[in-house]
Amino acid sequence: MGRFAVPNVETIGPYAYFRRRWRDEQGRQHTQRIPLGRTDAPEFAERLAAAQRPAPEKAGPAAGSIGALIAAFRPVLARRELADATRRNYALYLDRIEADHGHRSVKGLRPAHLYAIRDGLADTPGVARNYLSVFRLLLAFACERDWRADNPAAQIPALPIGEHEPWPADLLQRAIEAASKMLRLAIVTQLCGGQRIGDGIRIQHAWIKPAPGIRGQPGLGICELTQEKTGAQVAFPVHPLWQAEIDRVERKALTLLYDRSGNPFTSVEPLQAQLRRLLADIGAEGHYSFHGLRKNACCYLLELGLSDATVGSLLGMSAQTVRHYGKRTRALMLAREAAHTITAAQVLPLKRNG
Repeated sequence: MGRFAVPNVETIGPYAYFRRRWRDEQGRQHTQRIPLGRTDAPEFAERLAAAQRPAPEKAGPAAGSIGALIAAFRPVLARRELADATRRNYALYLDRIEADHGHRSVKGLRPAHLYAIRDGLADTPGVARNYLSVFRLLLAFACERDWRADNPAAQIPALPIGEHEPWPADLLQRAIEAASKMLRLAIVTQLCGGQRIGDGIRIQHAWIKPAPGIRGQPGLGICELTQEKTGAQVAFPVHPLWQAEIDRVERKALTLLYDRSGNPFTSVEPLQAQLRRLLADIGAEGHYSFHGLRKNACCYLLELGLSDATVGSLLGMSAQTVRHYGKRTRALMLAREAAHTITAAQVLPLKRNG
């Protein structure tokens, strides 16, 4: 059977679906497919008419609720000067808070509630930290507008997140072998590009430009981007390992990385969630993340003998950050350099008398 000749109706075999599309307040497009059943069924026309009727308007949040507070806060937040990544992050967590607690009373919120919310996210301490941070910002706005007199989130300590560790070589190998094709490309992109994951999902094929080779050897591509968080302009070579992974993945979007629908990622959370599941599946112990791969890239470049200033320029880091990230690597390099001298020296230099 061919496509049914009614606007917004598509068929799969003998069954039809009504497709409704809309955009939310953040401009994200959503699609809903409403099953209509068989096109030759007696009730088909009635189902189609019901699906074509406009969806009823959603009732607004109750007065004094967290949902109403978020609705009042969004336009204020929109006028603040924020980096695009920060703005998207705030919007993401406001959505989550609204979905989880929008029905609750602002005045009824107590510190014990915030502790419970934080502890409920203990498995993902980074998410818990961001969630609590945005909640704290929201409730500070509530105090400013006299929704309540105090901020119950002000004194709630964040969960310890620990320092993101560089990945050991064996963990990298196991993760790459077990990862899906797209997650594998994401891991290698972070390992070789050394950028924040928020910038990693933004990298486009067009940002990689060919570079001339040296002494007849083919040159590496050069990726240029402006970091979203800092505004720093960086350019770094595309390692052959990274280029091989790029070539393995079908090009469906302007970006190297894309979701299951072939669209660029609008948030890092889907990839973060995939990585957490992968690390759990392979039994990884330790605090490993995409950001840890940024440390791997820094350490690798230092081991090649590049200066702190050069590594910082390639990765968009300050020299202080490079020194912090590379402190273990530098200690190991110094130990290796000293090893020959130490083994050649006499540990007991005392001479035997006569």
